[in-house]
Amino acid sequence: MLFLAPGVALQLTRLFKQRGLLTELRASVRTIMLLGEVSVPAMRSRLGQWWGATAYNASYGSTETGTLAAACRHDRLHLLTAANYCELLTAEGLTEAHRPGTGRLVVTPLNLHARPLLRYDTGDDVVIGTDCPCGTATPDVTVLGRGTDGVRIGDVTVTPHLVEQVVYGQTTATGYLLEVAPDRLRLLLERDVDADRETEPERAAAVREAFRDRFGLDDTEVLFLNSLPSTTKSGGSQKSWKRSNIRILEAS
Repeated sequence: MLFLAPGVALQLTRLFKQRGLLTELRASVRTIMLLGEVSVPAMRSRLGQWWGATAYNASYGSTETGTLAAACRHDRLHLLTAANYCELLTAEGLTEAHRPGTGRLVVTPLNLHARPLLRYDTGDDVVIGTDCPCGTATPDVTVLGRGTDGVRIGDVTVTPHLVEQVVYGQTTATGYLLEVAPDRLRLLLERDVDADRETEPERAAAVREAFRDRFGLDDTEVLFLNSLPSTTKSGGSQKSWKRSNIRILEAS
């Protein structure tokens, strides 16, 4: 079993492939537990394919609050309601997070006696559900990420959550950088070590079509590179690692 952050998992897999070690090392791995950052289903599926294992979104939380949710066997995160009082902040105000809904997660940890928090706004947009097939009574939560991580392009907001669903769902890229300018949108993809370059035009077309369907954006430029800047892999000294995958450019 591996416990590691999603970004680390991608680059570690890339490194093992470059050194010809992945086939040997994956033989003993059956489960990958991702934590520390928000990951999307497409990324977990891609990692599972590379390692011949099942990848889970192990937990969700923050330095300030501790763990707020943990995974079940169906790869859904369930709120730890015995340790935290959870609410959703919507346009109508605060509501208890015990029924399906979408909003910003606000929590009151019940066990932080030395550093108590009351109605701490996590800044994360989430979707609350109650239909998990595992049968757990507590609500499940899908973390969409910080609302401030997205960028406004015309009349739509492009979020890292949806971008990553496209990138890791339509390609075998091990990373991405979204460059945004007033007159263009360009997506740079870090090609896998053993990627078939002949299929890249087809994959680029699939990405452009997905951007058109999800965001209504036409003419997205998609390029494959051998390697991306190190800032996209280290957080770039930013509080939000997701934001380091977006670069704002001036008009050309």
